[in-house]
Amino acid sequence: MHALTKTLLRCEENAVRYKSEFVKEMKACKERPRHAQMVNVPSITRLEEECRNFLYEAKNFIRDMLKAFNLLCGTGFEEASNYYRPARPAKGNQSLISFAEIDLWP
Repeated sequence: MHALTKTLLRCEENAVRYKSEFVKEMKACKERPRHAQMVNVPSITRLEEECRNFLYEAKNFIRDMLKAFNLLCGTGFEEASNYYRPARPAKGNQSLISFAEIDLWP
């Protein structure tokens, strides 16, 4: 459970950094003069890296959460991709969401 908390905190830090950069750029864009000769285009530095970091931490959270779920429910989910699969899963593998919908709360 300690790993889940740390991972969620890292996701939150990434989201806060993105939001503060976004707000800063929007303020700068609104404050620019109407008839300026030169214009700065709003941009968020390291946007791609921040998004990748957020998604990586979210995937780690799901993977760690599956471990806790496995202990509580006696299941064998291993990968973050086991969390959700739309439609019918390949090879008879069931997702956590469909397991919860069908087997836990019928």
